Amino acid sequence: SKHFLSFSLNDEDEEMMSFYKHELKRQKRILKTLTKEQFAMFDKHYRLLKFCDELSLYVCMNKPGAEKEDEIDLFKGG
Repeated sequence: SKHFLSFSLNDEDEEMMSFYKHELKRQKRILKTLTKEQFAMFDKHYRLLKFCDELSLYVCMNKPGAEKEDEIDLFKGG
């Protein structure tokens, strides 16, 4: 759910904001129970998940061999 909460929100959607706030509290409560080593492992896996997600988006949304200026806007800056 940490990955899901990293997506942009529609702050005008009350149900979405309620879910977001509830999840944020739940995550904080869970993260407080982790040891330093457990948190390091969690963080490592989370960063790997984000990398794989962004890589798959890049591969699926850009044409093979696309020049930097022809990439979709999401990836032009980085």
